[in-house]
Amino acid sequence: MSLLADLLSKVKHQDQQSSVPPDLARIIQKSAQKKKVERKFIVLLVIMLLFVVIGFGAVYFLEPYLTSPSKSIATRQDLAPRDVPPVARQTPQTAPPVSQPESQPEPKIAPEIAPKIEAKAPPVETQKPRIETTSQPIETKQDRKVAAKPRTTQPSKRSSEASENLKAERDILIYSARSNEYNKNYSQAVTDYKKALEKDHRNYLIMNSLASSLIKTGAFEEAIRYSRDALNYQKNYIPALINLGIAHIQNGNMTEGETYLTRARTIDPTNKAVLLNLALLYERLPNYQESLTHFQKLSEMKDLQGYLGMARVLEKQGKRLEAERVYRNILSMDDANPQTRQFANERILAISNK
Repeated sequence: MSLLADLLSKVKHQDQQSSVPPDLARIIQKSAQKKKVERKFIVLLVIMLLFVVIGFGAVYFLEPYLTSPSKSIATRQDLAPRDVPPVARQTPQTAPPVSQPESQPEPKIAPEIAPKIEAKAPPVETQKPRIETTSQPIETKQDRKVAAKPRTTQPSKRSSEASENLKAERDILIYSARSNEYNKNYSQAVTDYKKALEKDHRNYLIMNSLASSLIKTGAFEEAIRYSRDALNYQKNYIPALINLGIAHIQNGNMTEGETYLTRARTIDPTNKAVLLNLALLYERLPNYQESLTHFQKLSEMKDLQGYLGMARVLEKQGKRLEAERVYRNILSMDDANPQTRQFANERILAISNK
């Protein structure tokens, strides 16, 4: 019976196998492989599209950085002045420290270097330098008559171009004058300032700069005239008042010089240049009490010249211990340069040995 059952089971199993199509497994396998190929193609296409998008984005965002620096560098190179050292805004020159107060020469009045006109480099093709001033061209009666008449566009354009050219020529002369001042060629600076003033004869800033250079050349009378001209156009202009006072003092007229410096102090009581020049004037007279008062005001503003002036005047008054304390204060100042520290040490030793 068991043998018969086995035979029957095998026959039944063969019948079940014959009911399944013979190529079904192969069809299913090909279908799976086709889906894999399609999936790989889709992934590859997505990756390619992603690279294209990234490439366009990189070009879009990096284009300004690839093009703009060269232009800005070229512009800066064109506008930079060539072969002329930078001209820094100068500060009032003060009397140099002296080693022996008994035998020292009288301190010189420090000429005021008024705020200079911001002269720029000579014009280049892309840009013309400008100076911001408050001066206006003189208007004559003939100009008013011409202004009343209707003008065409072409003459107006020519007039504007002529005005721009005149300003450019003025700026070049001011730039040259500033360079000569930097090189201490004051005679040539005077010449350049005078030529610039011919281009803009109502510019009080040029007048005052010219007066400052004239003081350095010793032409005090001429400096007085240009300082007064500057005050005629700009009343109570402190740099012009200072230069006018200095020119009078250097010319031997102490009273007149004191008058203009005092007027400047009334307008601005905290102006360091005014206080310094008044202190030096009173030290020269001599009026040590007034000089000490002005030097003290400068020292309260943490001005090194105030401390040096105080110590010098105290020594002249015979107040050595007070002068020594001032010199020691100078040694404790962070902004004191090595030369000033050395001078203070020398004065302390000289006072101690007396």
